[in-house]
Amino acid sequence: MRGLVIAAAALIVAVATPAHAANDVELFGVLDAVGPLDGHGYDPRPVIRAVNALQPLGKERGVAFLRRYLEARPGASERGGLFLVVRTLLDPPQDHAGPVAPDACTPEQRAVTAGGCWRPPRLGAPYPQAPKDLRSLRYPGFVLGDVPLSLVSGYSLGGLPERLIDHLEALVPLGTWRARPLTPRPAGEVRYLFVHYGQWSLSDEVGRMVEAQLKRYERGPLLATPCLDLGLVCAPREAGSVESLRAAVDAPGLTVVTPLEAGDKRLLFAVLTWPTDSEAYVTVLAWSYTRHFDEWRLVLHQEVYGAPTVTPVYDAKRAAIVLDTGAPPQAPAAVVPLTHIPYSARD
Repeated sequence: MRGLVIAAAALIVAVATPAHAANDVELFGVLDAVGPLDGHGYDPRPVIRAVNALQPLGKERGVAFLRRYLEARPGASERGGLFLVVRTLLDPPQDHAGPVAPDACTPEQRAVTAGGCWRPPRLGAPYPQAPKDLRSLRYPGFVLGDVPLSLVSGYSLGGLPERLIDHLEALVPLGTWRARPLTPRPAGEVRYLFVHYGQWSLSDEVGRMVEAQLKRYERGPLLATPCLDLGLVCAPREAGSVESLRAAVDAPGLTVVTPLEAGDKRLLFAVLTWPTDSEAYVTVLAWSYTRHFDEWRLVLHQEVYGAPTVTPVYDAKRAAIVLDTGAPPQAPAAVVPLTHIPYSARD
């Protein structure tokens, strides 16, 4: 085993801005980039980016932002891709005993999930028609390999379609907020899952639409997501609550989450011990709470090699966080002065 080698810590420094003003401008742009629902021209990438931009906010803040956005964009319902954003962010009810609408699930859908499903948005008669034994729980969307796909090219309707704001308000009381960001799989894996799901083939009309979407998806780079992709977990750069942070990084048998209060800092550490067949390898992440923005922000990402475990400890004498390897006489993995950690829980 080689000696203890420490990768450089990356401290993320943010520019102070008025509460949610800058975030709103950026997130408005993310949602504005989401296009139509028509499966022939639909692009999964803006939808993935929108879902992953909103997921770290948590349900309360995320829904509040969507309401602000829809109030400011009265024509948003016409860009049907936003229906898939909402139906991907909100997970269906986990049981059938709650207040689920009678038309929410087909017997076939209930057979493939321990939870519920979402009723389709009331946009008219879809084309192509859905199979009678439809099993897609978020139809007209279909999330495979964490890639949201569109299964329709359009709708036929004699009256007025359901507005997106009304659809959102119908789902919010029943649904739970997505616990983790989307971690999209390669297009080849999604094709395999689509074909083996057993309801369509790549040669029928729905399959041809999906193939066009996957070609679009793999043709260009996926738009940046607001999380640090570590493979088995995707660590949020910002989060609205401790619960959403824990849900995003908690991998059973892999992650130890430790809260610390140090001086004017409130910190949450996640120590990930990677399973390897050679030397030990640990990733340490830390988020600092800022009362000004009322959110947790990623401030530390450090890789530690050659130590079986790492424990974050507050050293009051040094006014610093010590990443203790727990194996004297080895040196600590790092000593991070509190002055080097941005954000204060008091300001």
